Amino acid sequence: MPTYFILETSTAAGLSTVRDAPRRSTGVVAAGKKMGVDIKEFFYVTGPFDFIMKAEAADDETVAAFVMSINAGGNVTAKFHRAYTPEAWTALVQRLG
Repeated sequence: MPTYFILETSTAAGLSTVRDAPRRSTGVVAAGKKMGVDIKEFFYVTGPFDFIMKAEAADDETVAAFVMSINAGGNVTAKFHRAYTPEAWTALVQRLG
């Protein structure tokens, strides 16, 4: 199953209710599971992002719908990136011809 990294940055609304963020993060994991996204790891981080999730899902469209649902909540803005293992990346490079 493909791996994805979901990167989130808190909005002003999310920062004003940051005390609720731990509870919301539990809800995000449960919502992901209902939508077919398995959150493998969830991190609170410093730097340009506030939260990073490592997830697996059947396809890009499943993760895209999940990320849209996260964004609709208004507490964070989220983006996602597909991740490739070194072996899968090597196979991609070999397709260059």
